[in-house]
Amino acid sequence: MSPADPDRTHVTGAAANRFKSAQFELTATSGAVLLTTGGGSRRRLFVRVVGPSGEMPQFPVALGDQNVTPATGYVLYTLDEIELFVDAGTDVYAVADLSGAQKTYVSIREEA
Repeated sequence: MSPADPDRTHVTGAAANRFKSAQFELTATSGAVLLTTGGGSRRRLFVRVVGPSGEMPQFPVALGDQNVTPATGYVLYTLDEIELFVDAGTDVYAVADLSGAQKTYVSIREEA
């Protein structure tokens, strides 16, 4: 097999793509948080629930539009990740049902 064998070689355009990332803190008072890097155009959005550092509590995080609630959103748990094919005109929000000093984190990566 030669390195250029078209049946066995898969080349991606990753070098030509631009990725931007950001992390968001969700608290009991933050409400729904817009998940964006402010990078303009995008084709895909990767969302991962990171959770509090050094701990592994399962605070569910709900994804949806600006009116998302923990009861109406698509729920992810700590270390869950989802890939969304959304453009820059689609806003994705995250909210968590937390109380007191509880907090959790959501990490995103956008591909332009």
